[in-house]
Amino acid sequence: QQPEEDPREFSRKARIPYHPLPSLRRDISPVHDCLSLLQIVALIRRVRPAILHTHTTKAGILGRIAGGITCTRTIHTPHGHLFYGYFGKGKEQLYVFLERLAARFCERIITISEDERRTYLRRGIGNKKKVVTIYNGIDIDRFPGDGKRVRRELEITQQIPLVGYVGRLEEVKGPHLFIDAAMKIGKVYPQVHYLIAGDGPLKDELRKKARGVPHLHILGYREDIADVMAALDILLIPSLNDGFNLAAVEAMASFKPIVATAVGGLPEVIGDGGILIQSGDIDQMAEQTTKLLNSPGLRKGIGMKGKRRAERLFDWGVCLQKTLDIYHEVAEVSG
Repeated sequence: QQPEEDPREFSRKARIPYHPLPSLRRDISPVHDCLSLLQIVALIRRVRPAILHTHTTKAGILGRIAGGITCTRTIHTPHGHLFYGYFGKGKEQLYVFLERLAARFCERIITISEDERRTYLRRGIGNKKKVVTIYNGIDIDRFPGDGKRVRRELEITQQIPLVGYVGRLEEVKGPHLFIDAAMKIGKVYPQVHYLIAGDGPLKDELRKKARGVPHLHILGYREDIADVMAALDILLIPSLNDGFNLAAVEAMASFKPIVATAVGGLPEVIGDGGILIQSGDIDQMAEQTTKLLNSPGLRKGIGMKGKRRAERLFDWGVCLQKTLDIYHEVAEVSG
C-alpha cells in the first residue's frame, strides 16, 4: 500500500550509489526502451558488478538483455503474478514472449510464491533449476503495534468490531469488493466499523462509493501499518489476482485472522492463518467475516496459528539469508 519512494532519498538512507536512467518508462516505448538498454549496458561496463539483480517486468527485461550483452551474471525478481489481471490479452502475450526471451540471459529467477513459480514454468519461462522461490519477509519484531492509538484516532472503543482492507487501491486487488462486503455485513452487524488503508488509482472512485457505507474510514497511505493491523479484528483480502500480499503476513504477525480469496499465492501464504473463499464471491466473504465476528474464540485461534506461521516462514532475516545464498551460488559459478 506504500507509494513509490524517491529513489534518491532511498539510496541516501541506504548509502547505496544511485544511477538514474532518464529514458526508462513503465510502458512499452521502442525509442525509450532502446535508449534505456544502451544506458544500462554503458552503466554495467562502467560499474562492472559481480552480479546484476533486476526487478519487475520492464526493468527486468531490459536489464537481463543488458546482462547478456555484457556477460554479467544476472538474477531477476518479477515481484508477483504479472500474467493475470494486470494487462490486456495482447499485452499479456507480449510480456510472456519477452519473459521467455529474457530468461535466457539470467542465472536465477526468484519468485515470491510456489504458485508464481509454477506459473512461470507452465508458461515456459526458465526451468526448474533456474526458477526458485523466496517468500517476501517482514520485520516480525515490529508486530503487533499500538492498535489502541489508531482506535483513538478513529474515535472507536476497543469493544467495537473493526474490519479492514490494507493494500493498493487498484482493480486487481478488489477494494471495491471490500466495500460491497461491508454493506452486506452491516445489515447483520450495524455496529461494525470498516477501515481502508492504502493508495492507488481507485482512491477517488472508492471515496465516492464509500459515502453510502456507515462507519467506513478511508485512511489513505499509512506508515504506521503495524499499529493499523493491531487495531483490526479481521483483515479482508478480496484480490482477483495476487502473487503474495504482504498485508496478509503483517496481519498474521499481529495475531489477526484473515478472510481472503483463494487466488495466486494467497493460499500458500495464509495457510491456517485465515479462511479462504472463492474470488468475487461477496456473499461468502460477508458470511465468513460474520462467522468470525460471532466467535472471538475462533478469531483468537486462527490468529495464534497465523502468528506462528509468520514467524516460521516470513521473517525477513530468513528471506535475506536465502537471497544472499543465491548471490554466493551465482557468484561462485561465475568464478
